[in-house]
Amino acid sequence: MTQPPVPPGYQLRPPASSGLSIASFVLGIVAISLTIVLFCISFVGGAIGLIAVILGAVALSQSEPAAIAGKGKAKTGLILGIISVVLAGAIIIAAHIGAGFLKRNAPQWQQQLQQKADEMKKQAEDAQQKAIEQQQKLQSQTQPSP
Repeated sequence: MTQPPVPPGYQLRPPASSGLSIASFVLGIVAISLTIVLFCISFVGGAIGLIAVILGAVALSQSEPAAIAGKGKAKTGLILGIISVVLAGAIIIAAHIGAGFLKRNAPQWQQQLQQKADEMKKQAEDAQQKAIEQQQKLQSQTQPSP
């Protein structure tokens, strides 16, 4: 099916993007930004990315073949949403693994740090005592005998 010729001075309007494809595009950008920039709340980026994936999939399924601009935005939102969901999942898994590692090893590290602190305290006390002894020795040598 071909379109009728356009009269001179007029242009064809490009196909309009659907609201779903624009929403998917924007949410995909927000999701990937939140996931990458704010590791501490990556689950928020992942949740927004999941919404972007859903909106992008619905927009692609509803878009007409002629609506190329809407398809591009929907695909971009879909891809960015998938990336943010996967990245957020990886960050959350890595955080859980790291927390478990710290939970297992923290008591041992605390004990080692306490032992090192006790050793350093003992060394400082010994050095202080030695300095006091040297000072007393110097004072006894410099004071004249009666």
